[in-house]
Amino acid sequence: MIHRVTERELLKKACVLAEKTRRELDEAGLSPDDFCGIARRYSVELTWDSLPDDNPGCYVKERKRIVLDPSAQSPERLNFTFFHELMHDRIEHNDNMLSMLADAYVSSDEIVMERLCNAGAAELLIPTADLRKTLQECEFSTGCIPVLCERYSASSIAVAFKMISAVSHNCFLVIAEPRFVAPENNGVPMLLEAPAVDGQCKLLIIYSATSPGMRKYSIKIGQQVASDHPMYDALGQNGQIVQGQAKIPFASGRPWSVKFDALFYRSKVFAFFHVSSPVSANQLPLL
Repeated sequence: MIHRVTERELLKKACVLAEKTRRELDEAGLSPDDFCGIARRYSVELTWDSLPDDNPGCYVKERKRIVLDPSAQSPERLNFTFFHELMHDRIEHNDNMLSMLADAYVSSDEIVMERLCNAGAAELLIPTADLRKTLQECEFSTGCIPVLCERYSASSIAVAFKMISAVSHNCFLVIAEPRFVAPENNGVPMLLEAPAVDGQCKLLIIYSATSPGMRKYSIKIGQQVASDHPMYDALGQNGQIVQGQAKIPFASGRPWSVKFDALFYRSKVFAFFHVSSPVSANQLPLL
């Protein structure tokens, strides 16, 4: 009987590859912010250019090239983007990983590849074993994000992704940025580069992820969060956690309401939607 590789097995393999990469970088004396040195270590061409559709980065396999767009990125997003694209290179040139992906029982290779690269990037920046120990001091919620950022000198995005990859309960992660939207012109709202007197503040989802037990669901990035969603309450709380009941922001509008908590931190709203209750931190499993 042929064994069908699961997405969870692929994620474990991606994290093992990330752990190996981290050891190699440590042995080479390369710091995480030395993008050029890391790229040279793996014979990757690193270039900077404008990319369409608010895409922060991309990887061109045929040329072993990472392209980063610095124009509209914060340092933390740029940091996570680089390691995400580096994981593309590490996976795309790993015959074992590609073979497993070909044998995997998944609905979309492209979506799964993005999840593998997100998980690998987070593992590079924040080792799972260390995270587990740290979370024993901090119950699982968005309130842990600032603590973990300081402890690991890591970006908030990387921390949030790593947290959700380590949990054993079912939950969703949404990361959204406030954007100002002009009044509709011929029925089409326009995003503005800067606030306008007659503009409205909207939350735009820039990242989303699911815990290991919720892989068959996904939240579309690039969509605006509905104006009446409680995530907006976090904007005016000055770093305080907002908790309550809220709908998971599916693009379909599916009415699935669960417990959630949200935090406005480093110019973004981070929200966890808990389908089941978080377990004790010392029960968090390794991915």
